[in-house]
Amino acid sequence: MSRESKTLREDTGVSCPMAAATYNVHGWTGRDSRQIPKRSLEVIREMNCDVVGLQEATFSLESGEKLTAGYLREMTGMEPVLGPTLYRAPWHFGNVLLTRFPVLRVRRFDLTVRPFEPRGVLDVDLSFRNLQLRVLVTHLGLRIRERRFQLKSLLERLNPPDGRFIILMGDFNVWFLARRAYHKMHALFGFPPAPRTYPAAFPLLAFDRIWVHPPSALRNVTAWRSRDSREASDHLPVRANLSWKADLFQGKGTTPAGVFP
Repeated sequence: MSRESKTLREDTGVSCPMAAATYNVHGWTGRDSRQIPKRSLEVIREMNCDVVGLQEATFSLESGEKLTAGYLREMTGMEPVLGPTLYRAPWHFGNVLLTRFPVLRVRRFDLTVRPFEPRGVLDVDLSFRNLQLRVLVTHLGLRIRERRFQLKSLLERLNPPDGRFIILMGDFNVWFLARRAYHKMHALFGFPPAPRTYPAAFPLLAFDRIWVHPPSALRNVTAWRSRDSREASDHLPVRANLSWKADLFQGKGTTPAGVFP
């Protein structure tokens, strides 16, 4: 198994490690045009992460069966939080967060720019070692006008930082950001590496990204390459190792788990 990895710094003995991944599962449809959810879920298991954000997760399969939260829980051993964006029969799909941590609060926000495809963000508070971790999973639009509005909306929800650790991840459908949005993203998340993930067979574009606040928590970022990940979707997953310092926000309003600003 080979992985395109970019390490940011040497280990400094940080006490709260965890792993996160983002994965556009393409409706569970692989490069062979076969819809096999089990194949993508095996990729998720082999990454062995604590939180995983999914995009284009289809809950109504071509076979007529329903892919339920119970099935995702059984197959991954993680708690699923569903964030459907499209309910138009027969289609029912959107974002998903899979997590090993207790879920404290779930918010779902619409990012749709009409008349284009429905888009949204799944915004979830998790309890992580007695601290609150905010995880956002999204899939931005294909057009510049969509993404400009969607990035602005995301940044408005995230600024100013409120003392929570933040992971923003998903398919951003862009390999560079507009100057103003890029500046504001970097002000909050620093300059994280963005390994190429699309198309899965010969990745050229860095559509899929993981942004972390504070940026110093991000240890390395990896385009996950395995036999299954090359076949299960048209995107490769991105995996990141994180190390949170429990006292990083000391004196700056750190939010304990279960306490909401």
